[in-house]
This record gives sequence, structure tokens and C-alpha cells, in this order.
Amino acid sequence: MRWFALFSYPLLLLCRLLGLTRRPRCSAIPVREYWRCRPIAVLWLYLHLFEYLFYVAFKLLFSRSVVVADRFMLDVFIDVLYDTHINAVKTFAGKFFLLYFHRLLLRGTIRGVVMHVDVATVFRRRNDIPCRSYIVFRIPVYLALAKFFGVPIVDGRGDIAQNFKRVLEYLGLEYG
Repeated sequence: MRWFALFSYPLLLLCRLLGLTRRPRCSAIPVREYWRCRPIAVLWLYLHLFEYLFYVAFKLLFSRSVVVADRFMLDVFIDVLYDTHINAVKTFAGKFFLLYFHRLLLRGTIRGVVMHVDVATVFRRRNDIPCRSYIVFRIPVYLALAKFFGVPIVDGRGDIAQNFKRVLEYLGLEYG
């Protein structure tokens, strides 16, 4: 559920043509430097957040089963912050997005955890990180948002089986 684009493809193409999107050779993750053009940054913030909210609402309304998402609403929000360098918390789109996320949490529609690891662990595990600032920026923002919303923070430095067990425990599920 991390990426959904319906209306933003023309903007993504324009950003590529303007040189605001690049893909480092060592990474599958594109680097979006929309902050270099303020009108595009603002447009991206609103378009991407509302487009994603539409997608989440659609998925939750029409899904008859549990949706397991490795990346979800906080990931998209933090990506927009990084791509635009706009404090989205102070914008209408950002407030609306976070309010929607909060309501889903309160209603019990969604449950989740934020898995935390240090910068060194990230670089040991992943070789597709475009640059150090990509991770250094995100970690404190994830932790602050998780604390604000009361989302459990799981220490993810263990191996995959330990991490899986911790996530299940936080979600109140049995490990079998």
C-alpha cells in the first residue's frame, strides 16, 4: 500500500523532465527533489496525500479481509516531508491526512507498529539507500509521529524471526 498513483503521473513526468527526480545508480528508490521548485512541492504535497487517502479509503472499504501493509500512511507522509521540505503538519492537506490516520487508529480500523533500527543497522541490511540523509531525516520523524499517535515502537535490530514475533506480540496475536 505504499505507492498508488492515479492523477499524479503527469506531475511525475514533468518532474522527471525538469530534473527534479533522479535515480541513483546504487538505489531502486528515486530521489525526488521537489523542494527545489516551491509550486511543484506544494502541488505534490496536496496531490499525493489526497490521492493516497483516496486509495486507503477504497482499500479499507472494499477489502473483506485483513490487509497487511509493510509500508503505510506514516511512510507516505514522511516521504512527502522529505521530498518537499514543507512542514506538512502546518498545511490543510497534512492536518487532514494525519487526522484521518488518527481516526483510523481510534476506531481500531488499523493497528500497527513502527519498527525502529539505528542508522548503522539500516545500512548493514539495505544496499539501495540513495543517501545518508534519506535515513537520518526519517528516523526521528517516525519516532516522533509514533509517540504522538501512541503507535508502539518495536526494536527491530533482531533477526527476522525475532522481529516477526515482536510485531505479533504488539498486535496481540499468537506466535505459532
